[in-house]
Amino acid sequence: MSDAEEGNAEEVLELTLQEEKLFRETYNALSKGRGDLPVNLIGQALRMNNQCPTEAELQKIIEDHRDEDAVDPDEMPKVDFEEFCTIMKENWKTRDQLEDQLKAAFATFDKAESGIIEAEDFKNWMMTLGEVLEEGEINELLKDAGTLDGKVPYDQFVPHLLDAYGRPASKKPKGSAKKGGKKSAASSGKGKK
Repeated sequence: MSDAEEGNAEEVLELTLQEEKLFRETYNALSKGRGDLPVNLIGQALRMNNQCPTEAELQKIIEDHRDEDAVDPDEMPKVDFEEFCTIMKENWKTRDQLEDQLKAAFATFDKAESGIIEAEDFKNWMMTLGEVLEEGEINELLKDAGTLDGKVPYDQFVPHLLDAYGRPASKKPKGSAKKGGKKSAASSGKGKK
């Protein structure tokens, strides 16, 4: 193994104490003390922490962790806490990233490229796509967001939507890293790859 490869193999995941605590609580809640966590629960773990992974992202995580030499190829791969932390960190989005993602999703329904979609169309999408909401929940969201004459200005609506569902409050500039992060027990360099 070359020096460069060896350096990459020993790359250490750094977590803040807050991240380690959050990830530990999530891992424990889902694993229920049974040891390693099935990878198909990563989506639930991310959503528990107000993240919005796509089905494609979740399928990629599962496929990336499949063992080609497994006795049962249909058996769900499992990850230990260290690998769980790595997956969570790699798939974590800041509030700004989530806001951009949601605005882009709304824009796909904005055929006139006006920054506005019809409230009735929005209701229909929210009741049929992804994680379905009840009509009452959607009406409350629209009312709280102050929609105008049956129209949803999504540049104003998306931040309200994130606030209503408690998305990550951090508005750190993209690419910024928290200094002074403490290495966790999960970052001992023994993670699976």
